[in-house]
Amino acid sequence: MGCQSNSTTEPIDNTTGNATLDNLNQKIKGDPNNHQLLAQRANLYYEGEAFDEALADINKALTIDSVNADYYHLQADIYLDYYKSFKALKAMEKAVSIHPTRIPTLLKLSEFQYILKQHGPSLQTIEKIFLHSPNNADGFYMLGRNLKEMGKGKKAIEAFQKCVENDSDYYDAYMELGLIYYHKEEPIALDYLNNALRIKPNDVSALYSKAMYYQKKYQDDKAIEIYKKISTIDPQNVNAYYNSAVLYFENDTLDKAYDMSNIAIKMEPTFAKGYLLRGLIQQKQGKKEAAISDFRQSLAFDPELEQAKMALKENGAAVE
Repeated sequence: MGCQSNSTTEPIDNTTGNATLDNLNQKIKGDPNNHQLLAQRANLYYEGEAFDEALADINKALTIDSVNADYYHLQADIYLDYYKSFKALKAMEKAVSIHPTRIPTLLKLSEFQYILKQHGPSLQTIEKIFLHSPNNADGFYMLGRNLKEMGKGKKAIEAFQKCVENDSDYYDAYMELGLIYYHKEEPIALDYLNNALRIKPNDVSALYSKAMYYQKKYQDDKAIEIYKKISTIDPQNVNAYYNSAVLYFENDTLDKAYDMSNIAIKMEPTFAKGYLLRGLIQQKQGKKEAAISDFRQSLAFDPELEQAKMALKENGAAVE
């Protein structure tokens, strides 16, 4: 986008090649204290990761309009992405001190507190949200995230369920519930993942979790079909090819297993487990020398891969 960090934080007079930025520069040159223009340029710089310039603009905007909650939000985002997390948190605390009942600002503060692992303060902020908005779906979602991180799984589930009860299209909460029950290997995981896919039909994360659930339950055909779909949506998804190869291998469909593992390796040439799997496939196909070569290649990328060492020994080959 052409927003690269410069040594100066002064407005740029020369054209940058970015039409939007050049236009803002010209407007600000003619109206240097227009806080709305400064905030727009700060956001543009932020999107281009020119953090010094972004901070210079948003800080100036805040000296002109010191009660604008959205400006504090942007300032906090810039600080956080610029690895200045303490300043990010302070910016949101300042925003809440000015707007103590503003729900979006309270939510953002609770999120920043969560990110910084300040779970107690985050929960206190969420309590304030519920005082003003008792059925706030975002509040229940943040509550669930905190409780999950604190190891309170049952209460986290209840919070995420409350979230979707109040907003039946809350994708992130369905995903949280789907993953929780996926790890428990309970069938209800599919219900939550299917709801996530109802909202985002081509979401790779939800599809992948659903495929992995079927794989764990030995419903290999269903898992393979989903991996195929993932490959059409995201042709560079290595895990979809690798997991398909594993399933084909386990079902003795060796030619397809080889093809899938080969694609995975071509996509990620340092994929140690990919070489190991292809070696195991070739070993089963009676291609001993090719298998040994793959086992050695897997160890070149992961010297601690014990299964590859064992495979070499089983084939009478030295571990180099």
